[in-house]
Amino acid sequence: MKLSVLLSAVAIAGLTASANAADLGGPSTYSGYNAYSAASAPAPLIANFFDGAAPGSITVAGITVYGTVDYSAVYNSHGASPTGTLYQGSLYQISKISGGSQFNGTNNAMSQSFVGIKTNEKLSDLLGAESLTGWSLISDAQIGFDPAWGDIADVCKTLRMNNGLGAVPLDQTANLDGSRCGQIFNGALYGGVKNSELGQLTYGRHNSLLNDALGAYDPEAGSYAFSLFAFSGTVGGGGGATEDARWNNSIRYANTIGIFRVAGMYRFEGMEQGGDAYSGNIGVDLPGPLKGLSIDGVYAHFNDAIAASNLSAGDCAALATSIAACQRLDVLSATVSDNDAWSIMAKYNFSHFGFDNVTAMGGYEHINFSNPDSSLDSLTTIGGYQLFGGDVNYNKYLTDKQFDLFWFGGKWAISPKLTAAAAWYHYDQNTFVTNSGTSTTASTCNGKSGTAASGNCGGSFDWVGASLDYQWTKRLDVYAGVSYSQADDGLSSGFTYTSTWNPAFGARFRF
Repeated sequence: MKLSVLLSAVAIAGLTASANAADLGGPSTYSGYNAYSAASAPAPLIANFFDGAAPGSITVAGITVYGTVDYSAVYNSHGASPTGTLYQGSLYQISKISGGSQFNGTNNAMSQSFVGIKTNEKLSDLLGAESLTGWSLISDAQIGFDPAWGDIADVCKTLRMNNGLGAVPLDQTANLDGSRCGQIFNGALYGGVKNSELGQLTYGRHNSLLNDALGAYDPEAGSYAFSLFAFSGTVGGGGGATEDARWNNSIRYANTIGIFRVAGMYRFEGMEQGGDAYSGNIGVDLPGPLKGLSIDGVYAHFNDAIAASNLSAGDCAALATSIAACQRLDVLSATVSDNDAWSIMAKYNFSHFGFDNVTAMGGYEHINFSNPDSSLDSLTTIGGYQLFGGDVNYNKYLTDKQFDLFWFGGKWAISPKLTAAAAWYHYDQNTFVTNSGTSTTASTCNGKSGTAASGNCGGSFDWVGASLDYQWTKRLDVYAGVSYSQADDGLSSGFTYTSTWNPAFGARFRF
């Protein structure tokens, strides 16, 4: 799907909105940019384009068109060549396929580029019934894309393009699993009702509760280049499987009751996403002497969670295709598991001490992987990709695999336009028994990293990110930063290199 199609969709959406009469106006609900004072003198046309109304304010008759376009340049000390559908833009996390240094012009280093249309229609106005005051119809639909390449976000295609190739650096281009796999609406796609007292109930495709909560407590939230949570959906909202960072076929309820926030979600099985799943979230903004402190807790369970990967050369042979032909098949391998994840997180704004421009954030997350109790009813995964039945592993975790993750960081609004952020993320893996036949006791795993390590051995992983973001105008910001990641012991199994550092800079336009 090329960018021209996206631009046509935006144009059509704009025409549709302009056919309605009223502009509801009001403050923008789009977050993530700093306060900005308008110029005192009339600005020329180009300045109005970048410095007109704030992002998220193109609203007519309850319909809002909004979005982000992010261009960036990235250096990887150990990377792999990106392709157009890799929506993260670059391989920021050290991995098996990390090779030599890379410098690329790409996109989405700071945030996902997308176009969205959301609605908030008051039922009392729509139906002319005062008895419906406080009720609204709401919806949201988002198309994620890669502006540097002109493609719809489709990270599963990067797996397909590497079918049949080994994991030796330079054999493969950058490839990952993810929750955006070529669907037109690969971000949100939901609709429902909202009441000012009873909360909101929606059905469709949502971010997971864990995804949203981690984003709210991550200093580098939304940045593929600088945040582990944004780059890796496995730990950043997927509860062990990155495809589960967003839920198809799900129903979600959320409300604020006094100082408490509550939310719950349930995903029905099928709809290209394995088994069913459920999740709950409770949070609190503390008052009085503890004002500025927010705490959230989230739990999620996933049945038949799918972690997709590229096919091996043996898989391609079993499909009676050449390697070249195999790379054109929308067929992938997968590991299936039942996953449990829970997290507790907190942030504190230092306004009580006169530093309302400084916020500290941190938390803990635990993920448990176990063999599933059942097999998949369908071998179709997100984006319509098919799983090769001969290489779907239901028996990887003979004993449970566990991740324990900690993070800490903060944001500092140095000025109304300039914001600094930094974060450290660390997680550990236990030694578990797998069906691959490798060593399973801790004593045989100690001190082994990279190609000498077994993937079921205990290990650790660290990511450090830091960034500066300058809000040049209301809609345009420029940014620069760096991340560093390092894998050790079992979490570096098969790696030629065990660390990489990744400076990145770019510009982002939001409307």
